[in-house]
Amino acid sequence: MALSAAEGVRHIEQGLSGLAAINLGITLALCGGAIISSRVLARWLGWAAVLVGAALLVSGVSIYSLGFSQHVLGFWAGVLLLAWMLTAAVVLWRRSSGDGDP
Repeated sequence: MALSAAEGVRHIEQGLSGLAAINLGITLALCGGAIISSRVLARWLGWAAVLVGAALLVSGVSIYSLGFSQHVLGFWAGVLLLAWMLTAAVVLWRRSSGDGDP
């Protein structure tokens, strides 16, 4: 009985982890589309967001359907997300005027 409960908890963890990655991928892809269409930021930054969002979406679907056995895909999607976030931070930092206005 304890093993069945532990297995049930593991399946819930697997499903929620996959759902979180899917939601993050969709959100990032939509933000990338907004960056591309608004042209306030560089278009390449928007396209990079769309690609990273797609990688997160694929990672989330694989976690949801196959479990954590495909953790390498999730790892590389996370690395791409971190690289995109650091790049976006540098781009926004360089765009700032530095005069203290919010």
